[in-house]
Amino acid sequence: MVGEKVYELIHHQAQLWESCANDCPAFQGSAPYLFIGSGTSYYLAKVASAYAMALGLSAQAAPTAEAFIEPDLWAPRFKTAVIISRSGTTTEAVLAAQRLAERHQYITALTCHRDSTLAEIAHQVYAAEGSDDDTVVMIRSFTSMLTLIQRIINQTAGMTQSQPLSQHFSEVFRQSSTMVESIAKRTPRRVYVLGGGIRQGIADEGVLKMQEMAGAAAFSFNPMEFRHGPWGSVTDDDVVVLLGQCSRRRYEKDLFHDLIERQARVVPVAPASWFDGLREISSESVKLPDVIPDIDGGPLAVVPLQLLAWRLALLNGHDPDAPRNLNAVVVLKP
Repeated sequence: MVGEKVYELIHHQAQLWESCANDCPAFQGSAPYLFIGSGTSYYLAKVASAYAMALGLSAQAAPTAEAFIEPDLWAPRFKTAVIISRSGTTTEAVLAAQRLAERHQYITALTCHRDSTLAEIAHQVYAAEGSDDDTVVMIRSFTSMLTLIQRIINQTAGMTQSQPLSQHFSEVFRQSSTMVESIAKRTPRRVYVLGGGIRQGIADEGVLKMQEMAGAAAFSFNPMEFRHGPWGSVTDDDVVVLLGQCSRRRYEKDLFHDLIERQARVVPVAPASWFDGLREISSESVKLPDVIPDIDGGPLAVVPLQLLAWRLALLNGHDPDAPRNLNAVVVLKP
């Protein structure tokens, strides 16, 4: 079957979450933290930075290229650089590690390979071993490294982790499957994914998956920014995925109703209690478990987006297992 490998990665990714998160020695780096990565790893850095700030830690995210092109701009402002790279061999990640280390920056590597060039440079290494996807697009590597970095940040902030996310994966996957098949009955012209705070990086990652796998016209925005121009292009041929959070429900609910009135196809992905009192909720929605706090639910919230990207690829005649114009590891010219 076309796209079978990516589908299996999406379907079975939760099996690795707990084992990856359990390999979690105490974080030796100190704040303020700079989280950096490229592509999917950059969006993981954005989630990690927002997560750290939500727990009272000083942090910022940036694309890896910024750190190696202008290291003198970044190194003085942060005590620890957390460099994220699935392979640990991406040129940007290695160059950033080298140039920040030369400026006496403490380097922490987050990767899927403990035996990698990046790991050799870093002072401390966290490895989500066994989670590399062995394909171009990042699926289980994203959620496994996210689960791991959330555990690290929780421990650093002295917080207690919520119950295992893997217990709720099957139900989220089931709802997501129903949602994407409903959307597939009328292929969207465009897909907008809205997420703020700890969901902004998740929204970015979902859009990237749609662009990588399906060549789709997909865009991500902060929900409260959507009224400031972007929704001017929305028609009933588009789908708007709203990554809702209980802490932001008051504002997101109003946006949801505004979009419905403008005949947009809105797909909420949010905790079950977020839906209380909302009108016109259809099968094109995914209810996340209320027992998982917003802050910890990122690995579950991205699953519907991954599955939607996979389904759009098939609708558009693309093979998710062999996306166009892409390589698993980006290597820059010397």
